[in-house]
Formats: sequence, structure tokens, C-alpha cells
Amino acid sequence: MRETRDEGASYAARSGLPATDLARPELRAWRAFLQAHAVVMRYLEAELAGEAGISLAHYDVLVQLAYADGRRLRMHELAERALLSRSGITRVVDRLVADGLVERRACPSDARGSYATLTTAGLGRLRDATPVHLAGVRRHFLAAISDVELATLASVLEGVVAACREPARAAADGAAPRADGMEPPADRVVSAGDAVPTAPAIGSRPPDDLASLAVAPDGGAFTTVASRRRPADAAGTPST
Repeated sequence: MRETRDEGASYAARSGLPATDLARPELRAWRAFLQAHAVVMRYLEAELAGEAGISLAHYDVLVQLAYADGRRLRMHELAERALLSRSGITRVVDRLVADGLVERRACPSDARGSYATLTTAGLGRLRDATPVHLAGVRRHFLAAISDVELATLASVLEGVVAACREPARAAADGAAPRADGMEPPADRVVSAGDAVPTAPAIGSRPPDDLASLAVAPDGGAFTTVASRRRPADAAGTPST
């Protein structure tokens, strides 16, 4: 690896670029991650907007509300689950309220707080958009990855997420921060101590969970199963 790093430093020097101590395999992995994320998200965003008339950010917020107990969340909880800043979630919810997809309701236990609540129209829009989104996830992401690679990729990325959240967990526990001083951006922090968010960000929930939104009967209950919520069938058994 040392020789590869030296090659990278030599290339940087010849190119007039700042020197880097990242080896070529490391740079390749980092660039591939950035490019894959950018390309896939660009396609998913365009397809949702073109075929379902909704942005990816708005779709994500509807997903988080659909899988929450009572289909409602406090604004700060919704911001954490959607991985948005509080100002960012306010803008998104304002637009969804204007479109009739979400309602703001007062919190009985906190006069200053409010819930974002999914409306019937919002659930309908989510069900219409979900097949479009899942088809895009399969076409642009899953189709290029084997089952073995998928398990490895999930494990690796979960490890990255857990490592990035370590400073927040340490701060919550009163422990010393990491020696490298790394901190996740303030507007992308999920609840301290959560290795994995209760409701994952868009695209990270298993397809069968999201697919169930497209077939759930109107008004169907959502049943909690090991922290994952799925629509229940007529007999009360979680659908698959």
C-alpha cells in the first residue's frame, strides 16, 4: 500500500495538485462511492418527479411518516429520521402541508410543539409513487450487484455510518470525543446513540417494506415488527 501511496503522491506532484496520502485503491473506492450515489440519486429524483410528480426529499418525508406510530412525528423527530436540518424539514413540511399531503397538529403535552401528520391524500400519493421509486432502485442500484456483493456492501456501509455516529454517542454518554476529531455535519446528525435510525433514510429500507405500501388497503393498520412497520392484512398478520 505504501508504494501505491507514493505513486499517488508522485502523480499529484506531476499534475500540480496538492499531495494526498490516500492510496489509489482508497481514492478509487471513495470516488466510486461518490459517483454511484450521485448518479443513482439523480436518476431516482428524475423518475419520481417525472412519473409521480414528487421530489425525492418529499417522498422520503412521507415514508418516514407512513412508518411512524399513528402516522405522525414531532418535527425534530422527523428531521432526524429524514436526515435533514430543522430548518430544512420545516421547508419541506410547509410545502407538503400546502399540497394537502401532511397536516400540522398541536402536541397535547407541549404547547410549543407540533406533530407532522400524514393525511389520507399523502398516503395515497406515497402509494402511487412507491412502485416508481422501487423500480428505480432495482434498475439503477440492485441490478448491478450480486446477492453476495449486496450483503458485503450493506455491512461495509453500515460500518461507515456507525463510525461517523460514534462522536455523537460518546458525547451523549459523557465520554471523550474521538482522537481524530471527526464529527458528522450538524444538519445530518441522527439521534445520539442510534447505530441505525428507527426509520432509515430513503432507499435503505428493504423493498418488501416499501412495496407493501402499494398494496395496503386504504386505512389499513401498520404493525410494528422488530422496529420495522408493515401494513397488516385483514387477519392482523403483518404483510410480506
